[in-house]
Amino acid sequence: MHPSLLALIALSGVPPPTPAAALPAAVRYALIIGNNAAGPGQTPLRYAERDARAVADVLEGLGDYPPDHVDVLASPDLEQVRAALDAAAVTLAERAEHGEQTVFTFYYSGHARSDALDFGEDLLPLGELRARLLALPSAVTLVVLDACRSGAFGRAKGAAQVEDFSVNSVRRLDARGMAVLASSSAGELSQESEALEGSFFTHHLIVALRGAADGNHDGRVALGEAYQYAYHQTLLSTARTEIGRQHVTFETRLAGQGDLPLTAPGAGLAHLELSADLEGDVMVSTDGPGRPVVVAELHKAPGQAARIAVPPGLYRGLVRQGDRLGECAVEVVRGAVARLGPDDCAYTEVTAGAAKGVEPGFSWSEGWMVEAAVGLQTNRDSDYTDRLEAFGYNEQVDFGVGEVTHFSLSGGKRVHPHLSVLLNLRTLDRRSFELDDRALDDPRSFDLQSYGAALMVRSDVDFFNHVLGAYAQVGGGAVLAFDRLEDESGRTEWGYLLVGGVGLQSMPWRHLGLFAEADYLVAPALSNRLGDTHDHGGTGLFLGLRGVL
Repeated sequence: MHPSLLALIALSGVPPPTPAAALPAAVRYALIIGNNAAGPGQTPLRYAERDARAVADVLEGLGDYPPDHVDVLASPDLEQVRAALDAAAVTLAERAEHGEQTVFTFYYSGHARSDALDFGEDLLPLGELRARLLALPSAVTLVVLDACRSGAFGRAKGAAQVEDFSVNSVRRLDARGMAVLASSSAGELSQESEALEGSFFTHHLIVALRGAADGNHDGRVALGEAYQYAYHQTLLSTARTEIGRQHVTFETRLAGQGDLPLTAPGAGLAHLELSADLEGDVMVSTDGPGRPVVVAELHKAPGQAARIAVPPGLYRGLVRQGDRLGECAVEVVRGAVARLGPDDCAYTEVTAGAAKGVEPGFSWSEGWMVEAAVGLQTNRDSDYTDRLEAFGYNEQVDFGVGEVTHFSLSGGKRVHPHLSVLLNLRTLDRRSFELDDRALDDPRSFDLQSYGAALMVRSDVDFFNHVLGAYAQVGGGAVLAFDRLEDESGRTEWGYLLVGGVGLQSMPWRHLGLFAEADYLVAPALSNRLGDTHDHGGTGLFLGLRGVL
């Protein structure tokens, strides 16, 4: 970002935030589960494990949850989940024996069926989960569930096309002393966001817990405040996605508990405040390992400031107001409040198309792609080449950059979150035969060459957030083949080409990646006068570079 577009807020003389009252005396424990893994008929999620870690971080930093009281499980199996719940029951019972009040939080982000959580091939029925949570000797149990079905850019999360999970979860888990917060309502889908690199619901819940939901400015965020904020911001964010609106569901029967305080962001060491007169769609990010990390994305209405507790550092803001885009920056320092207002941003007019580029995050097949590869391909023998050998022509093999080395060039576009279409051009046969006839002063050569063009359809999956992925592809097209006997005119023939392949891919940079691919080709073309036809296909192994535009 150009320095002329940044508005750096001076922090000298800004008073620190008013200290918040401490959270009610209770010992807090949490079991946080993020499950990217997919079961039968499901697509792996990208950000469930990341969401789980982010929830754990905010509970530890602002919710008075000691780190050793927060158990985070990444894509566990069912037995690991049951063991973690059993361990929590033992720990809470020991606290109860000493007369201590406890609060227990259970968070799950991942796939689900209509009445169960998915853990690979195994299911944890909601009835069993309810029984286990009710058996915990905690004064209050908070259950947060972010799960449902599959989808695209606002990508839906998890399950089978049956009765809605979130409504079932609230109904089946509802019990006195327990509060249940679920990510969507009947007939809706919970969604992940590429730009946020996480779930819409979990992102807005975390922003709420960092202080954006503190409507009465008492320095604490209560359960009701967090729900109201997450409900409205999730609804606004998902209203613009292809899948559509998502309504957060909340049920509570905390008799005699009042509104349960969850975090105390007012006691945080550093704060970022969006001023009361700032309005529009606001995205705040900071530098992370290798690329920006979105800290908060929200629709900011005028009239009331929004303050969130954040680690000290440099933050960048994008403010969208209709066709205007504001770019700004603010430095947040320890023990102070950095305020960001409309006068601190440099605004430009943007078109709808240009606005898409301001969102962080990407997919390795986002938009157009170009690929170039080099590799080895086996040469297939046939009746055609056998006939040449019968007439005394022996193949000349070159293990340098000759017959066995091949090249491939592709260009294409993603048409679906896991589907791309490409046009592939490649070399096929590049072979030479010589007639070693002692009656001739010079051996006579016979050359064979062919080239292929195919329209390919590729399906891919992503592991470890673009660090590694896999794909499979099939396609068909045409092969153009040439043969020529030395000192004589050659022949040209067309044939058909069929190709299938699998590959591994990685995208360590935003616009450049690597891939390794194995292909199998069938390409019959060129027939001699005896009716023998040569197949120019074979098995190939390629290494290449991919550019994403």
